[in-house]
Amino acid sequence: MLIPLTAPLKAIRPSPAPRPLPPSHELLAIQSYLLQSAYNVLPSSINPSQPLDANIVLGFSGEIGSPAEQVWLKELENERGDEIVIWFGGDGTNRHPHDVFGLLEKVQGSSRHPTLIPCHGRTDLPLLKMIFDRLKIPLGRHPLIMIGNEPIIGDAERLEEMRSSGRLAEMLGKIGWRKEQKDHGEGYNGEVWRPKLAKAKKREVSEVEEALRKAR
Repeated sequence: MLIPLTAPLKAIRPSPAPRPLPPSHELLAIQSYLLQSAYNVLPSSINPSQPLDANIVLGFSGEIGSPAEQVWLKELENERGDEIVIWFGGDGTNRHPHDVFGLLEKVQGSSRHPTLIPCHGRTDLPLLKMIFDRLKIPLGRHPLIMIGNEPIIGDAERLEEMRSSGRLAEMLGKIGWRKEQKDHGEGYNGEVWRPKLAKAKKREVSEVEEALRKAR
């Protein structure tokens, strides 16, 4: 005879031990979480004054300091390591940073397009800003430009300074974004250069993570 459960299965499972992310990977984890789905929002239970729990943000279940954790962190670095991601609208207004788009096009051409994370209108924007304040990233003042895994805080003026010094071209070359000939914002095939909106990008599960899941 089957005995009905008196509580949902989820309720009787022990909560996983907190696994705080290292400061070097908190921003990458938030970015990965938001880009997995346009519907993802940070849970209100997060304490923005404390390091993010990997269980809450991305569901990691390995041991702290274990080889599995190191593999997972490396995968997190590689997820958008060859892309440009631009966060904007942290001040709550729908102002696309067109000047940033234009400068990037001049430097690297039209063959690659940055991914955008619009922050205005997000229900978790206040929580995001508190986390970013702890990470010393003024999300509400300027766009956040992620070139690979390196954050750049600023607008087109900041990028122009980096362009003049050669630093911008160096960073773009590092992630494989090459400059090409262009004509008034068009590539060789006449395609107008436009940034792309954030799109879900499923992260593949590694063998280590799969083994850990099966062991649970």
